Amino acid sequence: MLASGAPSRGKTSSNAYCLGSSGVQRKIILDWEAEAEAEEARQWYADKSPAAATRFVASLRAAMGLVREDPERWVEFERGIRRVMLKKFPYAILYTVRSDHVLVLAVMHFSRHPEYWHGRPRQPPADI
Repeated sequence: MLASGAPSRGKTSSNAYCLGSSGVQRKIILDWEAEAEAEEARQWYADKSPAAATRFVASLRAAMGLVREDPERWVEFERGIRRVMLKKFPYAILYTVRSDHVLVLAVMHFSRHPEYWHGRPRQPPADI
């Protein structure tokens, strides 16, 4: 998570995390734009305070851990899209749940236009 540089346009990140509390093994797949958003936010916090950047990454990982444990825990706020908010930071992880994976569509700052991510693919490319 939060690797330097984003994969090429139209691709998803190679960052995948195993899910398994329900007995079904799923991967969390980050859309490349979602990973770029997370890295951009981390860098913004790092420029202000390295400690703040560390806390942001910890909050992001904690939220991902909650999704990993039970991706259907949060209700759909739009058809097929769920949202988990980060603690103490104005960000949310927007994701969709599939039978074999969870696709993170955005790491959205609350001040952004709420529908900016709507054009993103809701399925990873076939090569993932």
